[in-house]
Amino acid sequence: MKKRITAVIACICLITAAVACSVAFSACGDDNEVHPRYDGLYTFEKDGDGLVITGVGSSRLQKDVELPTQSYYYVENGKTVDHTEALPVKRIAPGAFRNFTQITSVKIGSSYVELGAGCFEKCTSLKTVIFPTYKKNDVAAEIAIPSDAFKDCNSLRKVEGNPVLTEIGDGAFSSCLDLSVFAPQVRSDCKIGSKAFYYCVSLNVKDKFKDVVKDNIASDAFDGIPSGEATE
Repeated sequence: MKKRITAVIACICLITAAVACSVAFSACGDDNEVHPRYDGLYTFEKDGDGLVITGVGSSRLQKDVELPTQSYYYVENGKTVDHTEALPVKRIAPGAFRNFTQITSVKIGSSYVELGAGCFEKCTSLKTVIFPTYKKNDVAAEIAIPSDAFKDCNSLRKVEGNPVLTEIGDGAFSSCLDLSVFAPQVRSDCKIGSKAFYYCVSLNVKDKFKDVVKDNIASDAFDGIPSGEATE
C-alpha cells in the first residue's frame, strides 16, 4: 500500500512539474533549452525575416520594460505556434504601447530596425528610452523614429544610446517638455519632420542638430524652442 501511495504521489509531482514547465516556457527538453512564451504579454506576427510586436497585454506590463529581441512563439495561419527556431523581433506595430501610463522606462535592443507610428504616444510616465550604445569603432545600427512615436510623453527626460537616426518623423517628440538628453547620432541627411520637437523646451537643439542639412529640417520642427532659431 505504501509503495502504491508513493508511486501515485511521484506521478502527481511529475505531472505538476510538466504542466508548470509548459506554462512558463515553450520548451523543456532533455537539452534544458528554454525560452519564454510571453503569454498574455506580447503577441508577435512574422514580417519578412523577423517579427513585429502586434499586441501588448497592459495588465502585466511592468514599469521598466525590456523589449524582447526574439521569440519562438508567433502567429502563423491565424494561430500562435511554437516554432523550433526563434526569429528576431525587428518592429513595433503602430500604437502598440499607446496610453500605457505605467511605463517608466523602455529598453529597445539592437534587433529593432523600425518603430511604429505613435507606438509610445501618451505614455505619460515614461522617463527614459534606452537604445543600444555603440563604441567608436562599432558599426552602429540605423533606425527611424516615426511620426508621433513619443508624442505627449511629457515626463520623458532621456533618450540614451547612440544608434544612427535616419529620420525623425512629424511630431515624434512633440510636447516632451522635460526632454534634455538626446544621445542618438543624427547624421547630416537625417530628415526631421513637422513639429518633431514641438515645445521640447529643455532640449538644446542648436548643438545637437547643427550638422543636419537645413533643407531636411521642416520649418516648424523646433517650434516653441528658443534655441531652435539657430536652425532656420
